[in-house]
Amino acid sequence: SSKDWETTYYGIGPEYNVSFNKFSAKFIVRAGILSIKPVDLKISYAENVDITIPVYSLNAEKTSKISYFSTAIKIGYNFTRNLSLFLTADYLSALSNK
Repeated sequence: SSKDWETTYYGIGPEYNVSFNKFSAKFIVRAGILSIKPVDLKISYAENVDITIPVYSLNAEKTSKISYFSTAIKIGYNFTRNLSLFLTADYLSALSNK
C-alpha cells in the first residue's frame, strides 16, 4: 500500500530569486537529514496456471536517517500576480549510507 512508502526530509539552505518581466527563476541549495522508511519489493509467480501472474510482496523495515545535499532550480511564468506556471528540477545526493 502507499502507506509503506514514507520519506521525510528537513533541510536548511539559501535561495536566490531572479525575475525577468513575467519569467522568474529560483536557485535552491539545501543540506539536512533525510528519513526513509525502506520498502523491500519481492516478486514471485503463480505456478500451475495457464497464464503467468506476478505476485508482489512489500516488506517495510526500520526507518533510516541519513544526511543529504540537494540543489534545485524552479523556473516560472507569471500569468497574473496570483497565478503562475512553473517547472522544477531537483538533484538530491546522500552524504552517508546509514
